[in-house]
Amino acid sequence: MAINIVEAIQKRLGTTSINKIDVNTSHQSETKHPAKTDEGMQAAASAVLVALYRFGKTDEGAASIASDGNRNWLQTIFMNKEEVAIDRVSKYSNNSADDCRNVMTEIADEAVQEVHRNVGKDATPEKVKAYISSQRHNILSYLPAELEMGKLLDDPVLDDRTNKMEGPVSSFLHWIENLMAPGDRTNEEAFKREDEMFTRKTR
Repeated sequence: MAINIVEAIQKRLGTTSINKIDVNTSHQSETKHPAKTDEGMQAAASAVLVALYRFGKTDEGAASIASDGNRNWLQTIFMNKEEVAIDRVSKYSNNSADDCRNVMTEIADEAVQEVHRNVGKDATPEKVKAYISSQRHNILSYLPAELEMGKLLDDPVLDDRTNKMEGPVSSFLHWIENLMAPGDRTNEEAFKREDEMFTRKTR
């Protein structure tokens, strides 16, 4: 089973301040462990990773990530909307835009490298797309609704609170959702991995 990219990024950055959103609250931006949450890191990481997911599930985006060229990944994955994203993270966390930009840039670079660590040295667009698509629920479980990243990235479904729910029934629904989403299930290997994960969770 693929490593949870959010947990991997936390480990690489040496932080434990990113926590899952509490779906039982009326406003879907509070985490399950608010006292342990750094809102700046929470917003920066989840915003960058959801942009990576949105970008990487497309053919062009997956090919770009697979090439692993020397580029501004923050600008690339947000498709030139990074200044708006930085502003939203800044306002949400009450941190300066410059600080948010620096953190988000670091996370974006690290996230692309994490994709390559998971798909291996022979990265292909198909492998990149399959891995990133498998991370959809992991990423959305940490995304504060207040950031409205779905609206920014022209994918409103990303802001739906049902994406953050967990448990056997929710896991099955997320599995079906990933299976049916355009471009989110690209090969038999990825399909089997999701099926095995669901089977283990419901035993």
